[in-house]
Amino acid sequence: MNKDRRATITDIKGDIDDLRQRIEEVRDDEQEAHDNMPEYLQDGAPGQKMDEAIAALEEALDALDQVEGPLNTAAA
Repeated sequence: MNKDRRATITDIKGDIDDLRQRIEEVRDDEQEAHDNMPEYLQDGAPGQKMDEAIAALEEALDALDQVEGPLNTAAA
């Protein structure tokens, strides 16, 4: 792989890092909101929806991790 294509992959990895940070912020905000809810809401439908959203954000973070490995291999 030439220098220009490696630089492009480096840029893409930077974009992934930015996305990861933004997703983590949203996840953390959602978790904090959930934790600050009264317990009866945490155990009810609103809390369950928030739990599902947090889990989905975790899955998105895992997917970003899976993308990064092959990019590292390609740029090596």
